[in-house]
Amino acid sequence: MIIHIPVADKTVAIEYSDKLLTSRFKTNYMTQGEKHHPLCSISIEHNKGFPGYALYVKSSKAGIVAVGKGQRRISFRTVNFFLKAIIQFFALREKIILLHASSLAKKNKAYVVLGPSGAGKSTVLHFARGFDVLADDTAVIKKEAAGYYIYPSPFDRKKRPEIYGKPVRVKELYILHKSSSTRVEPVRKNEAMRQLFSCSFLQEYFTLIAQNPRLAVPTATHNLLKSFFKDIAGNVPVTNLFFRKNRDFLDVLT
Repeated sequence: MIIHIPVADKTVAIEYSDKLLTSRFKTNYMTQGEKHHPLCSISIEHNKGFPGYALYVKSSKAGIVAVGKGQRRISFRTVNFFLKAIIQFFALREKIILLHASSLAKKNKAYVVLGPSGAGKSTVLHFARGFDVLADDTAVIKKEAAGYYIYPSPFDRKKRPEIYGKPVRVKELYILHKSSSTRVEPVRKNEAMRQLFSCSFLQEYFTLIAQNPRLAVPTATHNLLKSFFKDIAGNVPVTNLFFRKNRDFLDVLT
């Protein structure tokens, strides 16, 4: 079985044989026909060496990635993280970044909200009536000639096919902080880069590297990502957003 998921203006092919994954992919991924230029192809198979799965990257640097070693049955969450890590490696070459973040859009302006689990990303989405939700968990951003654009996320649990394929220029990135009052504060460039890095999927990719060093050189991948985030922090405003659990923060976005 093969599915194709759109990542910005590219397509990722995922081939698998475990029927249990079918319902998971349908629920969690936005799939489509093979319309765009291919980014990479990934095969998920049962690994006979131990319980769990193995991911085969079909590329010039093909290798086997062990997932779930020592576990009787790994969770889809684990598969999901490893898939995003592999996709991120190939996407970097196309100036595409995946961030653990949410994104909203209104009047052709996109806002990316960053923060660790519990920072309030789900709260922001809950109160964001009147905005298009482009990503609820994984934001897909691409650098283009006119600036940085965010594409509707194929990893969105709430499928919105009516907005898919319509990139929106990123106006600002917000780092979320829960507070008793709503306010914004500027973020220094170095801190902005650190926050962006912490929200990337590079850590998961380094896990893959540790299990199969043939896949890539970690230092090169790290430097490429660092350069990417340095450019974002230098060209897109990054702001601390302190907010209460109400709709007041939306005034900041508009």
